[in-house]
Amino acid sequence: WELWHLRRDFGVWRAGSGKLWDLDSLEFGVGGTTASHLPMQPMDFTYEEVASGSVGHVIFAGSPVVSGEHVWPAQASDGPSDDPDAPPMGTWLRLRDDVDLSGLGPQARVIAEAIRDHGVVIGDTGGAFSLAGTPDARWDDTDLGTLRTLDTDDLEVVDPAAIKVSETSMEARQPG
Repeated sequence: WELWHLRRDFGVWRAGSGKLWDLDSLEFGVGGTTASHLPMQPMDFTYEEVASGSVGHVIFAGSPVVSGEHVWPAQASDGPSDDPDAPPMGTWLRLRDDVDLSGLGPQARVIAEAIRDHGVVIGDTGGAFSLAGTPDARWDDTDLGTLRTLDTDDLEVVDPAAIKVSETSMEARQPG
């Protein structure tokens, strides 16, 4: 199960929405807990990954400006923007190779390297551009705050056509 807005009200667990993902299939199925209908958890980075020095996968991102259109891997969009320059839900972005990461803290640098090497996928709308990581008391918030020195101008759009297997599947061809 993946749950959104999980909370305990008067001793009862409640969620704003939920999705049971079939772990034996790479097909998207119907619906999801995010605006893109993508599973969020596999794209969250964890403290353990960052502490090991490598996040070996794409990272889930939220964006305040998203169009009503969607592109693979997204399956839907709630993007409210009618700005013709707004990215569609599912846009895959990566840090450009020429972006200087030397001013980032150690944790932030590992995350930034993952964004450079694997990218981020816009999977939800939100108040600010955000990255999905799992909560952990060991995070250094000051270190992570150095990610704010990066700007959306440091990102470039990635065309995932070479790795897409089908519109209805999360399966991706591995490069190389």
